[in-house]
Amino acid sequence: MNQLNFTSNWNNGKLSNHSFSTIRLRDDVRFKVGDEFSPVLVNSKKEIINGFLPAKIVYIRHFLLSELTETEARMDTGYGKFQTIGILTKMHGYKEIDFNLKHFSFIILSRK
Repeated sequence: MNQLNFTSNWNNGKLSNHSFSTIRLRDDVRFKVGDEFSPVLVNSKKEIINGFLPAKIVYIRHFLLSELTETEARMDTGYGKFQTIGILTKMHGYKEIDFNLKHFSFIILSRK
């Protein structure tokens, strides 16, 4: 089973919920509805801090950052749209990305 790394357990511990979301750079090969992942919380050295029960992707919506909704932002991070966009650009800022053109994916996963 593929591992899905999280560096923060946003929104007061969303990874412990039956269903939870993640916002990722769009990757149609890696993320497809029906795919199962083992979510893990990792530190800055990519060492596993905590593992969680497997979850399956049940929903994906692709979008440009400007199209992120307030609801998706708050559901995923617990912060508003503009704060979440700031978080995402900081997280991916080391990559050569044109954030005006790059698609992201809002993904909902659910446990069996």
